[in-house]
Amino acid sequence: MTGYVFSPPLAHAQDHDEANTTQGLDNGFVGVDLPSKTIKLFDSGNQTVATSRLAFVADAVVSVLQREEQTANKYISVAEFIVTQNQILKTIEEVTGAKFNVINVKTSDLEKAGHEALASDSPFGSFVPFLLAHNWADDQGHGYKAADADNASLGLKGVDETDVKDAVAEWVKSKSA
Repeated sequence: MTGYVFSPPLAHAQDHDEANTTQGLDNGFVGVDLPSKTIKLFDSGNQTVATSRLAFVADAVVSVLQREEQTANKYISVAEFIVTQNQILKTIEEVTGAKFNVINVKTSDLEKAGHEALASDSPFGSFVPFLLAHNWADDQGHGYKAADADNASLGLKGVDETDVKDAVAEWVKSKSA
């Protein structure tokens, strides 16, 4: 699995509602700042990422454990959503009814910041810029396709059957409560 854009840390998933929260939207990995109605679009905003909410990840783990012979010693790839930032932006604007300000960010600038952080006294500051550049850079071959997912073989809902609008709407509602 790549890019846990919508998944909260396990330690915080106290109940089903919280397990369906969208932590990645909260922590900036998608570039959305809801209060200011701003989004940072990395490069074109058209790079796909695979992501899942925690409840989906839990279902996948259970399914893998139930299929020990089929999954033993194999790389398993699952995703609840495959989205771009532009799709997320469109969905947030639909859900909120507001037009968001777009700030364009070059992932090459993020990589440069990552290298500068590595060379400084704070090398751990390089992680987020490198992660964002890796996930969102255009034409790097990091894009994820539904055909790459093992969802069907694990009895999970297919990527193309899941609407990101529900997850985004849940997130917006949780921020306005």
